[in-house]
Amino acid sequence: MRRIILGSNSPRRLQLLEGAGFQVTRISSGADEDFETSMNLEEVAMYLAEKKMDAIAPQEDIVLTADTTVVFPDLILNKPENEAEVRYMLGKLS
Repeated sequence: MRRIILGSNSPRRLQLLEGAGFQVTRISSGADEDFETSMNLEEVAMYLAEKKMDAIAPQEDIVLTADTTVVFPDLILNKPENEAEVRYMLGKLS
């Protein structure tokens, strides 16, 4: 049986795959999560997942990458870099 390479640091994604009975090895892609601000918002998650896939060396195993984007209402809220950004985002969402 081929193993699954999870190109993500998400504990939830790992938990879901292992809970479904898959043998999973996690590899951090190390890919940056930068994207052109002119991109269509609907394309950003796929673009970032593909960057993660490209950053992982070719494997004989199955490689799974993903990305989650939060869009509100037409602005992508990236991972906050400091407490001020956390407060800003929570304010926008509330």
